[in-house]
Amino acid sequence: MGENGAFQCRRGAGGTQAMKRLAMLLLFLEMTVPAAAQLHFSLYTSHMYDDNSFAFYEKREDVYHALFGALSAGTQSKYTYVQGYYYGALVLFRTYSDRTYNIHTLGAYTQIQLSHRDFGQEQENEHEQEPEQEGSGPYVPAMPRPQPAEATSFSDSLVSYLFIIPQVGGRFDHDNWDFYDFQRGSLLLRWRVRLFGALMARLHHTVQYKRYPNLEQFTHLENTGGIVLNHPLARKLQIFGAIDAGHKRYTETMNDTTWVTDGTPGKGKGGVKPPRAVISQFSTPSTMQYVFSVGLVYRLFQSAPLSLSWLRRSNPSSDARYVREDAIFGLTEDEIFDDRYGYQSNELRLQLDGVLPGNIRTMNSIEVIRKQYPRTATNLAGLPLEGYPQREDNRFVLRLQALYPLFRSADGTGLSVGLAYNFIRNQSNNAYHDFHNHQVAVVLSGDW
Repeated sequence: MGENGAFQCRRGAGGTQAMKRLAMLLLFLEMTVPAAAQLHFSLYTSHMYDDNSFAFYEKREDVYHALFGALSAGTQSKYTYVQGYYYGALVLFRTYSDRTYNIHTLGAYTQIQLSHRDFGQEQENEHEQEPEQEGSGPYVPAMPRPQPAEATSFSDSLVSYLFIIPQVGGRFDHDNWDFYDFQRGSLLLRWRVRLFGALMARLHHTVQYKRYPNLEQFTHLENTGGIVLNHPLARKLQIFGAIDAGHKRYTETMNDTTWVTDGTPGKGKGGVKPPRAVISQFSTPSTMQYVFSVGLVYRLFQSAPLSLSWLRRSNPSSDARYVREDAIFGLTEDEIFDDRYGYQSNELRLQLDGVLPGNIRTMNSIEVIRKQYPRTATNLAGLPLEGYPQREDNRFVLRLQALYPLFRSADGTGLSVGLAYNFIRNQSNNAYHDFHNHQVAVVLSGDW
């Protein structure tokens, strides 16, 4: 960081050092997992065409390959299940090859049963898992996460549990895009408890430290927490409601930052560099957000619930930090360019995920999102629109994915092949963000 907050894209040994730390932690995990623990391995790869890979008004198509691998090992006692896991992803680009990046995560999962099953109550298989983590960059088909092994003693929907999930991880990019690099550590605590009758509550709290070594203004400590209540309305129908709150505190106190290019050309075929200096407006070093949601879950199939939900994001302040997207082509839906703390929204989502008859794994959703930003909408020249209206986006997202099992063993392991399609339409009064894109992918998935 130079004078007046000038930022230079720079190279360093931080990525290599972080990789060494992850390797040492993985070795420690392998040494500490009991010999009787069962190992699980999964591999996922996709080949996707995207007609607007930068997700902005000027279409730039690309083809990219995503490779995901996960290794987990777990052991179970009468009332406790413990699992260690690693998962990583590599995304390779054909046209803009210097955008290639990889993400690695190492973690543990502990599930402790706090009460005994009430005999006579209907059983319902249910998994608890860590929330989705950030996926900076382009949209890619949904990739799996390590899951705890199914356990008979942990299968009743009215049993109370405590979940403890620590994680460390990082993202590593080529030099031209190393402002995306981060290292993160987090701890998730979740308590699922039966309040009375069939009313269940899930209380959760996550603390996360995330460091951007090449963009220190975005390094932060974040705390999020909340409660989810759900109650059955009928044999296959449930209602739920949730209240969540988040607080993000940045480690750097700054009023503004000037981003300066280093003057070197892009390395990849069609490589791109920031074309000019860009000023990002910052204010106080912390920001907050409240989230309210309500919805219905209908068990359309035994292992594939259909859910309909409405979510509202509200911000008591508008102090989230961001870099204007025209500094680098597009790349929205990211903590640097479009942090969720930086807008208020109403979000409607219809989702069908799970296993269909015939062992077909599916992940589908329709989302309608209305976002309101505390920023003035501009034209393509960067000039404010007449009347200085605030930026508003209306986004429609359709995601479809189905995996057909080529073969499956009795324990459920095997190999699957599938197709994925995404459509995104973002209507915005900010001309730069008015766009749409289509994505089509071939997917291959295996687990053992």
